Amino acid sequence: MRPFLSFLLILFISISISAQEKADSSFNIQLFSGLDFYSTEINGEQLKPIARPSIGFSLERKTKSSFTYALGVQYFRRAARYSPSVRLEEAGLELIAGPRYRTGDFAFFVNGVYSTATTRAFENRTESDYYSSRPELSPYSAIRIQIGAEVNLMPQISLFVNRSIVLDGNNSYVNQFGIKYTFGNSSRTPTYRRIRINAAQRQIMELSEGLLLVRLKNPEASIEVMRKAGRSDKADKLERKIDEQNQLVRSAFASEYNFSKVYFFFSQHSDSVRKGKLDGILYDENFNLIRNTDSLEGLNIFTAEFGEVGQDTLRYYDSESYGHGETAFSNKSSTRYYGGTKASFNAIVISDQEFNQLSRPFPYYSRWLKPTFKQHPEVLVVGCVLVSPLILFLNHKLEISVRRLNDRLTKYYNRQSK
Repeated sequence: MRPFLSFLLILFISISISAQEKADSSFNIQLFSGLDFYSTEINGEQLKPIARPSIGFSLERKTKSSFTYALGVQYFRRAARYSPSVRLEEAGLELIAGPRYRTGDFAFFVNGVYSTATTRAFENRTESDYYSSRPELSPYSAIRIQIGAEVNLMPQISLFVNRSIVLDGNNSYVNQFGIKYTFGNSSRTPTYRRIRINAAQRQIMELSEGLLLVRLKNPEASIEVMRKAGRSDKADKLERKIDEQNQLVRSAFASEYNFSKVYFFFSQHSDSVRKGKLDGILYDENFNLIRNTDSLEGLNIFTAEFGEVGQDTLRYYDSESYGHGETAFSNKSSTRYYGGTKASFNAIVISDQEFNQLSRPFPYYSRWLKPTFKQHPEVLVVGCVLVSPLILFLNHKLEISVRRLNDRLTKYYNRQSK
């Protein structure tokens, strides 16, 4: 009776916490099944766990906050090895209750568990090995604390893992791994991870049938300022450098990119691209000016350019800075580049029509190592020491980078088309 009263106390505290949440809530019915690995101590000896199945259902109360509350019942069978030929077998019911915290596709929970073993006995695997000295067993009730985590695979399917321990000091525990199905959960608001995956799938289909407009640099203003300041030699050097780089970009995309239609435009026409006014600003692969773009009207527009991608861009995802743009789900925050140029690398980067850089899992960039090594020679030194001296002999041409980008886009498209 005492364990049951303790469980009621835990249940009362959990419900009291849940009752403080906003009144606007709903419920989910969940069916779960798993494997239990049970171990307990008998006569000072810790029994080795044996996998046994369990099944149950629960009712989860959802609120507007990240906290939910669940109440469930499960039937379990558990076993532990007493000796090479003797097993301890148990079966019973458990009442499970407690809060959980959800963040994205993950949930973390702490439950109170009222466990009742209705049958409990030793079983022999062989008749010849019988332990007359085995202790007598009887049904029992106990309070356990269960700590675990859950990850969503789909809106209705999730995997979970947990560990529960007995509170009475007995060295007994249960490790559980299982799968859960939630009824009526298909309309649940998708997580940011799911939104990002769905957006990437949509983007790759749109790009395959749309336009990739490659932005070329045109620093006319800077060159004009240099000339007026009497620094014509530096202006000429900058102009030659930019022309050579633009020619490299045009040549690389013309020879290595075929995933979608590709055109080129100069940076001073960026605002026209953003507004979809393309007449007289686009060039084809042979660098012929396209004066009339009526045939391109209505196609989804993506942009690409040679630039820098911050290292932290690849590791952090700020949910508050993401949203739906006109053409793509992308990062609209100007503070995306947490790492700055010091920890960045050069790449061909794909953005949406608003020039917002796309995000994973879309293959939105391909590194171009040569300019990175020129700007940051320490990267080359570290690469030779930690990776391999062969990095010196790798082909760092822009054509290789564009070819790699084209291959990644094609592979990702093929995976989504299956």
